[in-house]
Amino acid sequence: MFQGVVPKECIAQILRVMDVEKWGSVYNCCSGTFRFEQITLATHPGVQVHSNDVSLYSSAIAGYVMGKPLDWEFTGALEFVNEFDYQEPDQRLAAFAVAFNLGRFAIGKPNAYKVKHRDHLIANFDSYVDKTLEKVRKLPGMLPIASYSPRDWIEHMDEAIERKAAIFSFPPFFKCLAPEHRLLTADMRWVPCGDLREGDELFTFDEYPQPGNRMRRWRYATVTHSSPGVKDCVRVNLDNGESIVCTADHPWLAWRDGPRPIGDRGWVEAKDLVRASKYPTRDGLIHHHIYRSVPTWTPSASFDDGWLSGIFDGEGTLAMPVGNGHGSATLAIAQAPGYVADRAVHILRSHGFDVSWSERPPQQGHHKPLRQIWINGGLPEILRALGTFRPGRLIDRMRKDVDVSLLSTRNNGGGDKIRVVDVEPLGPQPIQNISTSSGTYIGEGYLMHNSGYEKMFEFLNENTRWEAPKYEIFDPKNLRGLIDKVRSSGVPFCILSDQIYDDLKPEMEFHSGRGKPHYCYVSTGKSSFLQLTPKESPFRYTPVDIDKIVPASTVSIVPAEARHMTFLKNVYLKKGIIHTPGMANYIVHVDGMLVGGLIYALPKFGEKKSIYLLSDFAISREGRLSKLVTRLACNREILRDLGRRFINRYDDVITTAFSDHPVSMKYRGIFDLTKRVEKNEPAGRYMLNYTGARLDESPDEAFRWWYGKHFKRGN
Repeated sequence: MFQGVVPKECIAQILRVMDVEKWGSVYNCCSGTFRFEQITLATHPGVQVHSNDVSLYSSAIAGYVMGKPLDWEFTGALEFVNEFDYQEPDQRLAAFAVAFNLGRFAIGKPNAYKVKHRDHLIANFDSYVDKTLEKVRKLPGMLPIASYSPRDWIEHMDEAIERKAAIFSFPPFFKCLAPEHRLLTADMRWVPCGDLREGDELFTFDEYPQPGNRMRRWRYATVTHSSPGVKDCVRVNLDNGESIVCTADHPWLAWRDGPRPIGDRGWVEAKDLVRASKYPTRDGLIHHHIYRSVPTWTPSASFDDGWLSGIFDGEGTLAMPVGNGHGSATLAIAQAPGYVADRAVHILRSHGFDVSWSERPPQQGHHKPLRQIWINGGLPEILRALGTFRPGRLIDRMRKDVDVSLLSTRNNGGGDKIRVVDVEPLGPQPIQNISTSSGTYIGEGYLMHNSGYEKMFEFLNENTRWEAPKYEIFDPKNLRGLIDKVRSSGVPFCILSDQIYDDLKPEMEFHSGRGKPHYCYVSTGKSSFLQLTPKESPFRYTPVDIDKIVPASTVSIVPAEARHMTFLKNVYLKKGIIHTPGMANYIVHVDGMLVGGLIYALPKFGEKKSIYLLSDFAISREGRLSKLVTRLACNREILRDLGRRFINRYDDVITTAFSDHPVSMKYRGIFDLTKRVEKNEPAGRYMLNYTGARLDESPDEAFRWWYGKHFKRGN
């Protein structure tokens, strides 16, 4: 889905730098609102632009412009539009445009302004369609695109490469946290967001208050996207001494400053949590307040806490409100007065829980009174107790049987009121792109928005039936590989992103005030893309010890940074060589000991199902370790990871070796020799081309093959 709009000043800057008039044909991947097309075709009318998107909004406009109207049907909140029976393509698109405008007042937090405008648009819908017709009929002249393809933008890019056409692309952005910050999962654990994966379940809340009661309620949600990245960040410093690192546009649920928080809670981007004030304040700034709505905790492993976990599982009860949600959540233990009850109270209080109890006299058939012990503080403290002591039965019941949506996030005062002291710019920092099915999550106890979906299209998508194209959710961590893929193809390109890299410098940067920066990677310009002399950086590792390798040893293959791989090659390979950096690097370990490395690049001649092995090396000549590294070069796990990185499936590995002998013993039995050319060069008498088929085996299976067939202690 298209995410956001490219600033027109940014497009103008690109057109000044790029030789667009010489491109002839341009494929725009993710057209969105067609701003790029409008500006480009107005500036260079001779260029053919081939547009692309998967959104209903873009497809409806393009269908009309191309004379191939899109077939759709309004449903739900827009079903009333069908009564007008619009038949002509221009009428249908005009109705679509008015419905899109209606969405501005139909989603989000309701208020008197929105309700009034929504009702007015509905009551006068037909007249607004008539007014919009004139604008619609001008679209073909404003947007003379050559074609439009409603499909995954990666497919659109691949066609551009195949046809040797230029590429413009604006992949989606995400607004996120530093990877070490923790999110609350559905099973009551605080997990660093860098460790979360798609499909993981989180404990979250409503993006906007529910109609009628003006309250957000708790929800369970699923992680729909998780990937690492590097973006411009800020540090949000709080008056409780805590700091949170996030992207500058990361939304927080906050209130304005004052003796008490002013107004309702709303979404505020991190960069605006402290901002200049038009009105007199103590320091000339507006400081927002946030609430820690849920405390954080660490699961306890002590004997006493394990004992209490068993008591909760055996004698505990968990109750929630029913019906209209009145009442409060309760976590309690029923126990006869005495040692067990006293010890339970003592352990709970040692963790800072506020505990109350009541006793009822012995009932018929019982000889002892019954003491009911419960934890005060409502749902936040119940969650802390479940997460700290981790009683399996109650955690499972909480997830499966309890309707948390009956409880408001404002229960028990909404948590601890915390003032934002300042917002400190940090520049580029590692982050984790996270998107959830609810659009929200709880980060370190604070209520946050993930902003992974373009809200301006949501109302139309939810109330329109159409045959939507299939596409994969884009993973921003794959952008680096895509840039390499396009660059190696030789076609002109311009890719806009908020991602930045150590070894790939953008040709342009665009900053608009306090807005998100845009980094532009292009195929032409004054500066080079990759450093000719690759940087090296030492790192801590344990070199392989042949004597410690045993039949039960295990192999691990981990991605490596180019600077670390360059360091290893400079240490262990022939001196004086300027090593070529690859596009993907992996380090091989046996029982945690470093054995060697693998470096890959995209092939120069466009073999679609092959990946090029730029280098494979072992750090020791002992034990024929190089044979193990070479075997792993074709391993399915590496090729699968490379496929995700470069959006492809690789069935084989190709490489080139120079040798004074007609064959290379290192590749024999693993790779097939496909070509031999006698060169008589300093690097070797023969240039040997090899191809290795994908090996459907695990790294440990490759180790066992090597250990049984090639491993020898000593030279």
